[in-house]
Amino acid sequence: MIINKLKILIIVFSLFITFKNSYSNNFEILKFSGDVQVSSDNKNWKKVDTPQKLNNGFWIKTGRDAKITLLLPNRTQTIIGKNSTIQLNHEKKTSQTKVKLNMGKIWSKTNKKPVKIQIKTPNAVASIRGTEWVFDVSKNQKSSIAVMEGIVELANNSGEKKSVEKDQLASVDKSGNIKVNKL
Repeated sequence: MIINKLKILIIVFSLFITFKNSYSNNFEILKFSGDVQVSSDNKNWKKVDTPQKLNNGFWIKTGRDAKITLLLPNRTQTIIGKNSTIQLNHEKKTSQTKVKLNMGKIWSKTNKKPVKIQIKTPNAVASIRGTEWVFDVSKNQKSSIAVMEGIVELANNSGEKKSVEKDQLASVDKSGNIKVNKL
């Protein structure tokens, strides 16, 4: 009787560990097309030839005809568009994914359960809590976010904050001025 209980306890514990580790710090490239490169230091770049997992802190750079589908640690699928440069970080302790978008465009629709994603651009930070959005940083460092579902909290580098709601477009110019308009 005690041995059977011990076996059940070991099985339950094993399942718990497996489930707990199913959300890892890894990012996963699911598919890609065009010229996609990765780097651990934003200096030495390696061409992506096959779908792969990326560790925390890795950079991704896409070429002019490239596109990549990425799975975040919280299981959110994200599409990175052409001519983009981003850095990927995930804080396991807080379950927050942080994406540094230097240039380019990313789209994501988060899972139904709340997730914590922060997008940092040269002139703004967006805190995303379960929504569908597109973020773009142009060559002149203008940041724009379109929200199709949910709410995004947007802040410039001076700390000014604005909420961007469903069917709204917000832009932050190089000087940090935030404008919110209807789509």
